[in-house]
Amino acid sequence: MKQLLSRYHFTPGGLTISIGLLVLVTLTSRYSYLLFHSLVELFSVVTAIGIFILTLNSQRFLKNNYILIVGLSSLFIGLIDMLHMLAYKGMGVFSGFDANLPTQLWIAARYLQVAVLLAAPFLLRFNFRPTFLLICFSTITTSLLASIFVWNIFPDCYLEGTGLTHFKITSEYVIVFTLAISSILLFRLRRIFETGIFGLLIFSTTLFGFSEIAFTSYMSVYGNGNLIGHVLRVISFYALYRAIIVTGLVTPFDLIFRELQQSKMAILDYNTQLESRIKLRTEELTTTNRLLQQEIVDRKKAQQKTVRRVSQLKALRAIDIAISKSFDLKHTLSVVLEHVNSELTIDASAILLFERESGTLKYFTGKGFKTNLIKSTVIHLEQDYANNSSACSDFFTNKKMHIRPQFSKDKLCYEEKFSSCFQAPLISKGNFQGILELYSFTEKQTNKEWYNFLEALAGQTAIAIDNATLFTDLESTNRDLTRAYEVTMEGWVKALDLRDRETEGHTQRVAGITTQLALTMGIPQKDIINVRRGALLHDIGKIGIPDSILNKPGPLDEHEWKIMRQHPVHAYRMLAPIKYLGNAVQIPYCHHERWDSSGYPQGLKKNEIPLPARIFAVVDVWDALCSDRPYRSAMNEDAVLAFIRDQSGKHFDPQVVRSFLHLYPLIRTPV
Repeated sequence: MKQLLSRYHFTPGGLTISIGLLVLVTLTSRYSYLLFHSLVELFSVVTAIGIFILTLNSQRFLKNNYILIVGLSSLFIGLIDMLHMLAYKGMGVFSGFDANLPTQLWIAARYLQVAVLLAAPFLLRFNFRPTFLLICFSTITTSLLASIFVWNIFPDCYLEGTGLTHFKITSEYVIVFTLAISSILLFRLRRIFETGIFGLLIFSTTLFGFSEIAFTSYMSVYGNGNLIGHVLRVISFYALYRAIIVTGLVTPFDLIFRELQQSKMAILDYNTQLESRIKLRTEELTTTNRLLQQEIVDRKKAQQKTVRRVSQLKALRAIDIAISKSFDLKHTLSVVLEHVNSELTIDASAILLFERESGTLKYFTGKGFKTNLIKSTVIHLEQDYANNSSACSDFFTNKKMHIRPQFSKDKLCYEEKFSSCFQAPLISKGNFQGILELYSFTEKQTNKEWYNFLEALAGQTAIAIDNATLFTDLESTNRDLTRAYEVTMEGWVKALDLRDRETEGHTQRVAGITTQLALTMGIPQKDIINVRRGALLHDIGKIGIPDSILNKPGPLDEHEWKIMRQHPVHAYRMLAPIKYLGNAVQIPYCHHERWDSSGYPQGLKKNEIPLPARIFAVVDVWDALCSDRPYRSAMNEDAVLAFIRDQSGKHFDPQVVRSFLHLYPLIRTPV
């Protein structure tokens, strides 16, 4: 059940609350149908405006024109529905009109709504500017309202004593038929939507159609058909709201950070595979040791061979441990060469790595050499060997080389006094990684067991190289992604500064000073990055604040302040679900809390307020007072410092104020 709800972006608690509220609103119809109607219509209007605001503020993230068109049209549909609510029988807002007026407004709003749903699928391939769409919707809405209030040409929809007119009933069926066509078109476009969002859109459209059918059957504006139609309409609008908010806000952030999550999952998957390989090898070693112990009892003469086998297995185990504990290729291969020299009784060994771009083998590390000649080794491979792992294996394996005039390493062997050399290819997953070279001062006597163990060591060496290369590539990818996310975050901040011009440059300044002050107050270095991110994103919640309030040239009134004080909550809802920014949410959420609990949005006091938020609050107020605003000039430095001292123990944490004043000589006055 939880998985089903999650697919459609619901939680059990949220769904329960929504159903409870719907039942409660429906029950109000028993007390006052006018109250019920007003609540239902008010919900629809608020929902429509909410959808419009979310769509408008997140339109730069949207890649789906269907959502953009439907979301922007919601404002105008909501406007007509609001007039319908005010004109409803018993409201007394429009004098001189009877029940025909609200019914006309209702039909006008529904025609506009189904027209948008029908047209949206055909307009997906066009890139409309939001301004153009707003002008079009404004023109259509104005024409509809003028036909009712000014020109009086809109057909009658309800006659007192008679009921619904033929035009009204026919219109409802036309609307239902249009909705059916819209649903078919939407179904054909289902691939462009996430499964849950598509389901919500279809569900909303279907309920919309049933509600319209219900509105064809009532004789009185207070009738049961009207009641059922309004209940279905509430559910339809709620489903549409869920679809828009998920697409407009949640999904873009999920997409931005999806690659980082995939990279993390790749590392976790790799670690799981590595642990499984070690576990499997450990089980093999346990079995082999048990067999060796039995062999010691049965065959005294095989004791030396058994000891050698155990030593080899321990060497493989040690190499396994080195591979699993470290991704430092130099260190791991150093462990490999130690066991190569000791277990194969070789005097010196080296590993040459293959560079595919140049088609050459170059020295990487070695043990047992007296000179540095091996470090200059470069071997050019023929193309067939460079691209064919089996050819490489045939070319290198068991190839015994002695000093002779044409031997490519005559000088090395002469200077080091080597008599024989062996080479084994390093191949992992079919990819040629390089070669393992072994040198001996004497003519080395070998057998099948010796070559088998050399092959096993070469295999382990190739795995180590492959693992280290994979990890290095993953680390590099993660660094690139992390930098990309940091740049993206800074881009958000710059975009917010451009939108809120009165604070332009404010974010970068306070982020730098907050970081300095946090270090001074003992916040660990590992947490400073989250302090900086939180400071940069402290006003990200203002994305949800209308421009009319955010850029108002004068002081805000009480209602506007109420809306403005919601921006920390908007920031929390945006950032908390993002794991990458989860530890940085303290400042955006709590930087307007006050030491004496008079702040917002939670009314925290004293040490209930996170320390990073307490630090930022002092820096934020200091910078704001030292900066010019459209409605006031910057205060002088002494007045600002006096204000901060005065607010110690009221607005600010006294300890933070003391640390800030101590650090102040090192802070550059904002420009």
